[in-house]
Amino acid sequence: MGGDTTGLALDLTAPKDIGAALAGIESVDGLVLAAIERDVNTVAHYDIDRALRLVTLKLVGYTEVVHALRSRIAPDGAIVLFGGLAKERPYPGSTTVSSVNGGIAALVHTLVVELAPIRATRSTPASSATARTGVIAT
Repeated sequence: MGGDTTGLALDLTAPKDIGAALAGIESVDGLVLAAIERDVNTVAHYDIDRALRLVTLKLVGYTEVVHALRSRIAPDGAIVLFGGLAKERPYPGSTTVSSVNGGIAALVHTLVVELAPIRATRSTPASSATARTGVIAT
């Protein structure tokens, strides 16, 4: 990161704390939300707690960050949400990950409609070592 970029680490699994954690951000030109948590969850051995954590992390957490910052994102600003390849290429144990990454694609479509003219897109990296991290460029 360089220039006027600011990186913040947020616990996206605690969405009720996100607004307060972002209170000091005055303006946002670009917002990148990059979170990953490895999860192996199959239908046969479904772990509800792990599934709820991942859904909260990526869908509720991402949405709450955008909600908390929406009035501070520049009209010509952009939002990038990180998803993952499991949406396109499910594998044994990716039940929750594949579903959540599909939800991120749908969330981006909603953001495009609700936040225009702010741009929103998703990135689908092959892998990432980031965990519960929000990166904000101001």
